[in-house]
Amino acid sequence: MPKINPPLPTADELRAIRNDTEAMRAAVRLREDLSQAVKQLRPEVLLVLVRQQFPDETHFQAVTKFGLEAIATRRTITALSEDMAALERADNERLAPVFNAAATRHMEIVGKLNGIPREIQCAEGTMRRKREELKALGVTDKAVVERLAPTPDYAAFSAKREALEAENACLVEFLKTKDESKLPHGFSVPVSRRPVPDAAPRLTGFAALAHKAVSAMQAVM
Repeated sequence: MPKINPPLPTADELRAIRNDTEAMRAAVRLREDLSQAVKQLRPEVLLVLVRQQFPDETHFQAVTKFGLEAIATRRTITALSEDMAALERADNERLAPVFNAAATRHMEIVGKLNGIPREIQCAEGTMRRKREELKALGVTDKAVVERLAPTPDYAAFSAKREALEAENACLVEFLKTKDESKLPHGFSVPVSRRPVPDAAPRLTGFAALAHKAVSAMQAVM
């Protein structure tokens, strides 16, 4: 059995491998086929195969040597698997703030997109109400009416929707792949500001009155 000692991939390389869905499906199928083939392998066939690997040995010696090499290979594969799992955990921990911020922004955008139709309806309602008021006042000049009760800017609403949809598409792609290159241009994790504690605790209610009383007594003494 040939010895294997593949290098540990980088976090980006591992992510690219996991995001290659076609290759991952093929790898899973191959693993299942190999597992099934090993279970169905007759011992006699295995002895014939290992004698080809070690033609100068007896069947027992050949299968023993092959077994030792197989164990070494399995240990290498297990170690690589554990290292890759540790690498993935560390990368997930590093990406957690970015992932959470992207998920939060994604939900914000969904809410804004759902709210655009209501914004349009509100703008149209405001226009109609103002135009009815102008009509009641006898204002009929179209230019004046348009200036005082303008038609909703549908182009602006459309541009807003397109911009949000484009940003959201990038966020969704990142949330699926965890590939930071998919993030929208200029995306950053909001910095949370912690409140600065007061130098001394504030007293309220009875505690404040008691503190004032003690201070007054000290002043008299």
